[in-house]
Amino acid sequence: MGARLLFVLFFVTVFMVRPRAEKECAGKEIDLRLPEVIIAEEKGSSLLGATVLGVEFAALPLFNLHIKGDAVTFGNPLHNLRENEPYLQDNVWHFIGAAAATELNYLLLDHYFSISNPKVAAGALSLFFWTIMECFDGFTGAGFSVKDQVSNTMGVAFGIFKLYHPQIPLYIRVGVENWGRLVAFAGSGFDLCAVGTDYYSIFKTEIIYVFENNFYAGIGSIKGRGTGNHDDRYGVTVGYELFRGIEQENDYWWAHSLAYFRRHFILSIGVTYWFDNIKFEL
Repeated sequence: MGARLLFVLFFVTVFMVRPRAEKECAGKEIDLRLPEVIIAEEKGSSLLGATVLGVEFAALPLFNLHIKGDAVTFGNPLHNLRENEPYLQDNVWHFIGAAAATELNYLLLDHYFSISNPKVAAGALSLFFWTIMECFDGFTGAGFSVKDQVSNTMGVAFGIFKLYHPQIPLYIRVGVENWGRLVAFAGSGFDLCAVGTDYYSIFKTEIIYVFENNFYAGIGSIKGRGTGNHDDRYGVTVGYELFRGIEQENDYWWAHSLAYFRRHFILSIGVTYWFDNIKFEL
């Protein structure tokens, strides 16, 4: 579940960020204490904001149920506890998705509803959304995952932390592990059975620290290849942030959208050395 919804959130943010950035007037002073949070004087329509909330809390859950195609049995989701994806990669995707949704909800509440300092409120909305999604899994054969819900909560906490301290260059994000395999996956019509794999072994996640010269270092993780492989792989990742300087020097909507993507998705030149023989048991 985390993989599909995270990509949806990334694309929704372009719609969210663009109207905000375009309303910024030339010559307005930007609060330099919040270098990575978009600041704007003019506010958007609360009706439009309510529409976006409707998409987030109604359309996305229904979309998720539709693409899963599972039979739905309403009841207490806690009576259907399951861990169908028992590997770290799934939990990290939920963590990243919750953090990304927290930032997105912050932009929504601040811009469309003019709520003063809505950082905690944004986190509460994000946790509510991901809890709904997990409960919907509990209504299907996927089951309610306690590990996923813990990851959702931790991701919200990290998202709130980053809203309060955006100047700390610590990021947890997702990216492509092997572009060749991704192209083959796309060429098969996104048929996971045809390529004998799953989302979590095509993409990787990483926690990194970005230095002032835009180089970064951190730890990468990925799931073992193959649908029946539940092993976790770990490695050391280093690279260079291509777009960080561009974001800091431009105040256009595309620069703000790029900044959001970079905080949650790997848009850089980098390499990861995997320690395949090292395993950790949680």
